Amino acid sequence: MEVILRHGITADHAKVLLGQTIQLLEWGKQAMHEVPEANA
Repeated sequence: MEVILRHGITADHAKVLLGQTIQLLEWGKQAMHEVPEANA
């Protein structure tokens, strides 16, 4: 929330940014499961 307020991001922009962040985290989680040796 502090980042949103500090940089003056609109609510709509914040929603898009959050959605993209979630997608990135999901992609990373899937990538970790697809390449087991990367977890070692």
